[in-house]
Amino acid sequence: MCSRPTFPVTAAARARRPTTRRRSRARLPRSWTPQGFPALSRCWDKVAGALSAEHHVLAPDLPGYGRSARPTSYDSATLANTVAAFMDAAGVPRAGVVGHDWGGGVAFRLALDHADKVERLAVINSPFRKVDLRRGWHMLFFNAPLLPEALTTAAGDRWIDLVLRAASVNKEAFEPEALAEYHDAYRSLERKRSAFAYYRTVTRRIIASKLPGRARPGGPHRSIEAPTLVIWGEKDPALPLTLAEGIARDIPRAKLVTIPDAGHFVPEERPERVAALLKEFLG
Repeated sequence: MCSRPTFPVTAAARARRPTTRRRSRARLPRSWTPQGFPALSRCWDKVAGALSAEHHVLAPDLPGYGRSARPTSYDSATLANTVAAFMDAAGVPRAGVVGHDWGGGVAFRLALDHADKVERLAVINSPFRKVDLRRGWHMLFFNAPLLPEALTTAAGDRWIDLVLRAASVNKEAFEPEALAEYHDAYRSLERKRSAFAYYRTVTRRIIASKLPGRARPGGPHRSIEAPTLVIWGEKDPALPLTLAEGIARDIPRAKLVTIPDAGHFVPEERPERVAALLKEFLG
């Protein structure tokens, strides 16, 4: 399969199988890989290239990112339903699901609500049910009315570079072509608002869940049954290793592997290591 695995998640994609510039290898196991903020599906290029000899890799932009249509709602259930519909449209009834950051959050919900579609689950630096807002100050920043839009617009493309490099160990991981694609994707005010809406929705949910009588998201008695691999860059400034350790305890069939020399953007910082772990895990 060739090197650019991009499938926009659109309304049309839910009605028919999307076209692709990659050759289909229908007999190979399928892997579905959503991304996180501010990355696009491009973040999986090197990992997907390493997996493509043995797997049919689908790497769509999450709803509201890149060329994908905005979702009707940014709650995790709606996003997971959209992904499940995309898998149906792509002719993929079941897959190994790999997600990073927000992609991991959607993958967790997919494994809860559509367990029949998730053969194996791998998540990379993505919280599950718990977020430390004291470390994730950016989540509160993105909730300020109009301020994030105004400041990022004033900063031009530089804010993307700042976010990527501030949260990574390997500062040279982001190639000029990838940066150019990220810059272009966020020049639109609508795209910025769509990306910020992920933070606004989940932060309000977290705050609401602290109120008396409110149940935990996903329900107090639900658990993920799929074999799960948790990959974590140890030097993530926003998502500490304690979150990963908690995930490994909460999911019955989970295994935690840490990468000491990586920050938040592990698929781009250490693609060879991620690919090797996924090859072993996905089979």
